[in-house]
Amino acid sequence: MYSFKQLAVFFLFIEGIIYIFLRNTDVLLPALLSVLAIYLLLFYFSINLKLNVYLKAKNKAKKGYAVLGFDDGPDPEMTLKILDILEAYNAKAIFFLIGKNAINHPDIVREIMKRGHLIGGHTLNHPANFGTLDFCQAEKEILQGIKVIE
Repeated sequence: MYSFKQLAVFFLFIEGIIYIFLRNTDVLLPALLSVLAIYLLLFYFSINLKLNVYLKAKNKAKKGYAVLGFDDGPDPEMTLKILDILEAYNAKAIFFLIGKNAINHPDIVREIMKRGHLIGGHTLNHPANFGTLDFCQAEKEILQGIKVIE
């Protein structure tokens, strides 16, 4: 798969070629806008596909059932209590773990898996400024969190 930078350079190259051949014509602007639209669509779908790594498991859920999810763990105070409650009701859940918490509490991570629950990544550090990170920083944060869990 190509990186974002490689795709950006490729599309800039394509737009440069279009400009050279179509300058001083009425079709230059529509052609450039078409290439830009294709680029934005590819970028949008590549983000959605690339970030679709939070959960690496087959989903065997039946229609009409709810999925319980717990974020930001494992927490030494709450996660084991939640596991006990789920066990009492014979319920399964997915736990989205913060990588640094998983590093600090590997015994709880093993307990979650031992009891048959799913685990997903929820970034490495769960930074408060996640929404302001550039694409590469955000991708690194997400993938590092998943790597810890794997």
